[in-house]
Amino acid sequence: MTYKVVSVVKLGQIQGNYGTLDKYGVMFEGQTTAAEMLQKPESPVVKPGDVLEGELTTDPKYGLKFRRSRSGGFGKNDPQTRKEIIRQKRK
Repeated sequence: MTYKVVSVVKLGQIQGNYGTLDKYGVMFEGQTTAAEMLQKPESPVVKPGDVLEGELTTDPKYGLKFRRSRSGGFGKNDPQTRKEIIRQKRK
């Protein structure tokens, strides 16, 4: 599902299983409560007006969380990548 960002506040950093993560409070259009979102420090900073694809979940212990959908990787639908795969199959 897609969500439009209304406002963002950086809440700090946490140490996750795979390194340091930035922690944000993100208010999405149509929501009455800000959601917590984690991302790598090298990822582009989320700003008002951005449209994010992901899932909002409510955790009874931690509140509203937003988890972005994964992009890229092996499921990447890039025309250049498809051409390279086709060339490999023809050899």
